[in-house]
Amino acid sequence: MKTKDKIKEEIGFYKLLMTITSAIASSLVGWLFNNLGVVLSAKIIFVFTGMMIFLFITIFFLIAIKTKIEELSYE
Repeated sequence: MKTKDKIKEEIGFYKLLMTITSAIASSLVGWLFNNLGVVLSAKIIFVFTGMMIFLFITIFFLIAIKTKIEELSYE
């Protein structure tokens, strides 16, 4: 088993990565809504795809944090 401090460090690292990916995803959402009528449709598809990728990565980090917290509570 890992020590509690090591698990807490992993949780902090996942929180940092989740914050970065959620900031990127929210920036892409804002850019998409501001430029919806201006840009070409292919660019919108690429931005929407990137936004979905970053949202799925954020959800992955959220699940990883929840798993680590549960692991921490069992020790």
